[in-house]
Amino acid sequence: MRPVDSSWVAAIGYEQRAREVHIALIDGPAYAYETVPPDVWRRLLAADSKGTFVNEVLKPHYRVRKLSCD
Repeated sequence: MRPVDSSWVAAIGYEQRAREVHIALIDGPAYAYETVPPDVWRRLLAADSKGTFVNEVLKPHYRVRKLSCD
């Protein structure tokens, strides 16, 4: 996970083998978006607004699950 400059997202990461984007929220839980291709991950890295990218690209198109803090 790497910290990002965002008012909503604290950190992002990519599990290449599983093709999962991990998003940790500043005031909330972390989520894993499943079956995300590497090019979408690169677009997230380059996005001016990580939160907008999550809302407009990841949420509508990829299955998500909440990550446990255990």
